[in-house]
Amino acid sequence: MMLDHTTVRAAAADHRRFSSEPQVLRPILPRPSLAALEMDPPRHGDWRALCDQAVTPHVVDVLEPMVRADVDKHLDEVMPGGRADLVADLANAVPAETICRLVGIDDDLVPEVRDRAIAMFAARGNPVPFRGNLCAFAECGVPSS
Repeated sequence: MMLDHTTVRAAAADHRRFSSEPQVLRPILPRPSLAALEMDPPRHGDWRALCDQAVTPHVVDVLEPMVRADVDKHLDEVMPGGRADLVADLANAVPAETICRLVGIDDDLVPEVRDRAIAMFAARGNPVPFRGNLCAFAECGVPSS
């Protein structure tokens, strides 16, 4: 069976048959939903409206030089080896760094938050490490006592 854009778009819009709740990651773990990602309408709409207010064309214009600098930095890191894994070296890191900046995380904390987020999602499907990584992610930037 071949899926075209129209079919995939229709499925994505059909939250009754293709729900994102309670979780999109498997196995289902005893944890809170990931905001917006694991919500169907109408709850998803509230989050989407909030994001739409935060991600305006002006914000995109402001973030673009930072995103380009992050891409350049990551490419510079892999260039000496002559090879790159686009997912590991760019697709995981750059969006995570951009989201950190979008929500106002201090630049000095961005690498730690990014690495903990990537580790959390890398452990999906394995409850024990996922839970530990989720807790570590939630504690990013929290001063130790």
